[in-house]
Amino acid sequence: HNTIIEGFWRHLKEKLGLNLKDFLLRGKTEHLFNPHDPLHEPLFYWIFAPLIQAELDEFAEWWNNHRVRHQHEKIMPSGHVPAHAMQYPELFGALDCQIKVPQQAVDMLREELTREE
Repeated sequence: HNTIIEGFWRHLKEKLGLNLKDFLLRGKTEHLFNPHDPLHEPLFYWIFAPLIQAELDEFAEWWNNHRVRHQHEKIMPSGHVPAHAMQYPELFGALDCQIKVPQQAVDMLREELTREE
């Protein structure tokens, strides 16, 4: 039952993971990055977190807009684009179970969670 998520991780690794791993290993091999150096770790997070997030966002855009292959024997939707099924679930025999959260509530929570005390 977890073949979908296993396929997802395979795609993610092929699209992003191998490049990132190779890049980091090259940094260690060429002595440009030392994970045990107290200066390198925060610098790594400062530099790489936004880069990794951008790559993940790009992958999510690709994944959500790729066409799922059609499978006659499956009861779940197939032969569709995931973003379309999410936006128009009724076209695929599904229910819209999204919970709309007002932007004001999101902003308030972000402010509360990032507030320094």
